[in-house]
Amino acid sequence: RSEIAAIRVAVNNHDSTHLLLHNLCGLAEAVGAAKLARRCAQLKQRGDAFRRTSSLVGEVDGLESLFAMTEKELLKGFEADADADAEVQSPTSSSQLFVACIDDSSFSRQWLQSLLFPALRADASRSLALGQTREEQLGFIDFALGRIDAQLRPLPPPHRAADVVIVDQNILLDGMPHMYGSVIVEQLRASGYGGVACIITGDLKDARRLGAVPGVHLTVPKSVGVRHLAKELWELAAARPSPPPPPASTGNGGSAPSSSTPFSSSSSS
Repeated sequence: RSEIAAIRVAVNNHDSTHLLLHNLCGLAEAVGAAKLARRCAQLKQRGDAFRRTSSLVGEVDGLESLFAMTEKELLKGFEADADADAEVQSPTSSSQLFVACIDDSSFSRQWLQSLLFPALRADASRSLALGQTREEQLGFIDFALGRIDAQLRPLPPPHRAADVVIVDQNILLDGMPHMYGSVIVEQLRASGYGGVACIITGDLKDARRLGAVPGVHLTVPKSVGVRHLAKELWELAAARPSPPPPPASTGNGGSAPSSSTPFSSSSSS
């Protein structure tokens, strides 16, 4: 429910809700929640009027109710969908991928772990979608490089880096832009990461630009189908040789490299 909570805070502070509604709309489209996507799009089109109407509380309450109903229905179908999508064939039946994901949305993280991970036959003991807290967001690079575990605890060498990294392009913290996926990929490459890198974006117009970012293998919209994405990622992972271990951590406590920050004003949602 972090998406709705962030919208409520923005409304209470008379701040813009455009980016928050844009992200929630993309999430709804990604899981086929057409009714929720349409409602978010309608509110987004109203622009500043949405934060100045006298029925703001009712609008947010209604959106939260719709979100709750949508989430309930999706949870019912997650297990069945995961079984069906797990039929995607891996390059070798015994192989398991270490998949590292980052997304600020609980909705997206649940979608990744409940649907995409089974379809990819991801290693359940290692793979995880992070991004809920500031600590998880800042520790993601070290997690993807195998330097820390899912609880952000240091791991002894040799470090096994993720086979596949999936990053949301626009990562929020407390409703505000905090990190950009394209910059995370650049920092991973600078740290020696040699696996597959995929960016998920809610902005279709920005997909081509993001696809040209050095080190990015695949850029997909939030509405991408699970089967299609799993197939693309498997093929990319199968075509790559096993990468060497990444360089040792610089000892920055799991945060991004100190030479640059994952937040850059040059990127968009």
